[in-house]
Amino acid sequence: MTVKTDPTELIYLAKTIYGEARGTNHESKVAVGWSIRNRVERKFRGSTYKEVVTAPWQYDAWLKNDPNYREVQHPSNKAAWNDSLDAAREVYYAASASNPIPGATHYYSPDAQAQLHKKDPKMYPAVPRFLTLDAIQVPNPSGVSEHDLKFYKNVR
Repeated sequence: MTVKTDPTELIYLAKTIYGEARGTNHESKVAVGWSIRNRVERKFRGSTYKEVVTAPWQYDAWLKNDPNYREVQHPSNKAAWNDSLDAAREVYYAASASNPIPGATHYYSPDAQAQLHKKDPKMYPAVPRFLTLDAIQVPNPSGVSEHDLKFYKNVR
């Protein structure tokens, strides 16, 4: 449950976690949150959570024509929303030293990407376009399956 004292920036983080990872376990939600915090700290596409997550073409859940957009604005899965909010609070208030994916600013789901590629290979490549030769995979935190998520740093 959102508390009136939760900062607006934390709510943007929680909504993005919910939109991107609501079907995953808590550890995965926290890792997604850290990738967003890494972007904020590096000023990648903005310097606030709101700027970073709503920057054009960064998080599909914030695209108004995306079917997920309405769900992010009005979460219907209360358990997943509460877990996403808890994960956001963990990340938002944590010391930088507790970051389980230092430097990682990007991620993707191999299983989801494979399904999208199978459905429409022209629209969805086998791996995301951000995976250039410069990208470096960061080891997944404990509890985060590599089938669900893979994290990368050094992405431009």
